[in-house]
Amino acid sequence: MSTITIQVPNRVFDVHQHVGTVVINAEDSGPADAVSSDADRRREIMHSFGMTQAALAPSLQYERPEGWRDTVRLNDAVASYARDAPADFPVTFGTTDLLSGTANCLAEIDRLAGELGMAGVMWHHRYQGMFLDDRRMHPLLDRAGERGLVVAVHLFADSAMEAPDALERLASAHPGLTLLTLDAFTAFAQIKALLSILERHPNIVLDTAGVFPLGRAIDQVVAAIGHERLVFGSDMYARPKMWNYPAGLLEVCTSDELNDAQREAILYGNAARLFSLDAG
Repeated sequence: MSTITIQVPNRVFDVHQHVGTVVINAEDSGPADAVSSDADRRREIMHSFGMTQAALAPSLQYERPEGWRDTVRLNDAVASYARDAPADFPVTFGTTDLLSGTANCLAEIDRLAGELGMAGVMWHHRYQGMFLDDRRMHPLLDRAGERGLVVAVHLFADSAMEAPDALERLASAHPGLTLLTLDAFTAFAQIKALLSILERHPNIVLDTAGVFPLGRAIDQVVAAIGHERLVFGSDMYARPKMWNYPAGLLEVCTSDELNDAQREAILYGNAARLFSLDAG
């Protein structure tokens, strides 16, 4: 069997990891690990691929028998990672229960930025019961911007609730707010649709999670808008295992079109700038 060697830079920041479980099939639907064992397994996976740090966010398939209170508890659990292991997990995102009412969402955004000291707020609309550009999103984005939070949204290609045209409407309505857009590379047609949107809206930043394997999507985006608005993301869960190798890391490290400076920026420097981390 032949061996492929991939050279990974010394620092790799993963902007897209989830804490909790994702239900892929019945055998994966067990309870989440305790924070300590989850963190240890997460480090093991990260280090095996050369990832040095990560941003953590809740798994947004969490159950809500007590509504917004479940969201509060989940945000507390995610925040604990940054307190316990800031060198490994210096950035955390919280979320809000989008159907709990605007007042509850605004109060939780204030708590994320204040009491919990989080860097951002993340939503996955297909799992949270609201279209990406629902009018109720606007006051939440305004408040996140006022509190200095990075806003992250998902754009997984097989959901009409998370569509490129909806992302463009949000970007147009909030031009001063950076929208970290996750899973956007998950289909060929969506990548093509996004190219002109990215040219029109410099406040959209994309991660590399789930990049479609044909068409060299990352090279296409860099050719169209440059490398400065791309960041590495893996969409990693500690359990279950989501991939054999993080596709974005493979695409960036093996591209013939990217130079070393661009690779290092996508894999670390751009995220460091976004989250005000040490970029030295």
